[in-house]
Amino acid sequence: MIVAASRSDYSALQAQRRAMGLPPLPGRQDGLASRLAERARSGDLALFMGAGTGVAAGLPTWRGLLSAVARRMDVPGGVDALMRLNPLDAAEVLRRLAGAPASGGGRRPAGKSLGEHVVDALGNPTRYALGHVLLAALGVEQVVTTNFDDLYEKAVKAVNGRDVPLVLPGADARTTLTQGRSWLVKMHGDARRPHDIVLDRRSFVRYDATQRPLASVLQATLMTKHLLVVGASMTDDNVIRLVHEVASLNEDHGARTTMGTLLMLERDDLTARLWHPEFESVAVGPAAPPEESDDQRQRRLTAAGRDLEILLDRVAVLASRESAHLLDRRYADLLDDPAERELAEALARLEGQVRKVAGTTRRTSEWQEVLDALHRWGAHEGP
Repeated sequence: MIVAASRSDYSALQAQRRAMGLPPLPGRQDGLASRLAERARSGDLALFMGAGTGVAAGLPTWRGLLSAVARRMDVPGGVDALMRLNPLDAAEVLRRLAGAPASGGGRRPAGKSLGEHVVDALGNPTRYALGHVLLAALGVEQVVTTNFDDLYEKAVKAVNGRDVPLVLPGADARTTLTQGRSWLVKMHGDARRPHDIVLDRRSFVRYDATQRPLASVLQATLMTKHLLVVGASMTDDNVIRLVHEVASLNEDHGARTTMGTLLMLERDDLTARLWHPEFESVAVGPAAPPEESDDQRQRRLTAAGRDLEILLDRVAVLASRESAHLLDRRYADLLDDPAERELAEALARLEGQVRKVAGTTRRTSEWQEVLDALHRWGAHEGP
C-alpha cells in the first residue's frame, strides 16, 4: 500500500497508475468499477454506508454493538439469549433495562440514556480504515449513513486537506451548502449527541414523528442519484421501508426501477433476489459454505473485505478528478511528450504574472479564477 503525503502526490500517483494500465479484476468487476467511476465523475453517484465500513477500524457490527452494550448490563438470560432476538427488540430490552426513554421523547433519563451506553461501548475511535479513505476519495457530494462515529468525516479531511462534509442534522445547511461542500446525513444519530441515537424498537416506531426529514433526504437521494451501498446488510427495518416507498412510487409513475448498487462481502442469492431490480447486488466473495467454524468464517470475510477494498480502489482510480500535479515541476518527468513538458513549464511560469495582474486590475475576480485554476493544476506561487 502506498500512502500519498499530499494531494499533488495522490494526483500524480493515480494519473500514473491509469497511464501504466490497471490489472484486470475478477468476474464483471472491471465493468462495474468503470460504471461507478463514471457516475462519480459526472456527479450521479451517492453513497450509503452501514456498520460494516467501520469493522476494519475496530468498530463493531450492529449485533456486535448490541452485545457490547449488553455486557455492561444485567441482562436476563445473558447476552446469548438477548442476541436471539430481532436486533430492534434486543435494543428495546437494553433501553428498558437502562430505564431510558426512546430518542426524541423530549425528557432525559435520570441515569444514562441508551445512546450514552452505545457511545461508551464504541469508545473514542480516532483511526479510520482504508475503506473510509477509498470512499472519501470518490468525492461524492451526498452521503447517508446509519453509523454514529465520525471516521468518514476524518477520512474526508485527510483526503481533501480541509473540506469536512456538512453533517446533518445539526448544521446550518443553507449557508454552507452554497459554498459547494458535500453533506453527510446521519440517519440514526451521532455519537456527539447520544440522546438522539436511534437503535431500539420504540425509537424506530417514533422515527416518522421525530426524524422524518432525514428519511426524506434518503428518499430524495434514491430518486435523483445512483446509490452505492457499502457495509450495509440492508436488514434495517427503517431503510427497507423507505426504499420500498420510493420503489412503489417509481412503479406507479413508470420511472426507473434500479436505484443503486449493493456491494456484499459474500454471495447471497436470496438477498440479491430480494433487492432485484431496485439494486444490482454484487458479491466480492463466495457464498458461505454449508459448514464452517467461526475462525474459517472470519478468515473468509477478511479476505472478502480485502477484495472489496481492491474494488473500491479501482473505482477511486478511475473516478479521480485531480490534476494537482500537472504543472508541478516535481512531476515533470511523468510527461513523456517534450511538447507537453514545455507547455506545462510555460503555464507554470504564468502563475507569477497572473498573480501580479490579479491584484492591480478592475477585473480582479476574473483573473483570480485563472489563478485558482493554475494552483489547482499544481503551479506554485513564485517570488
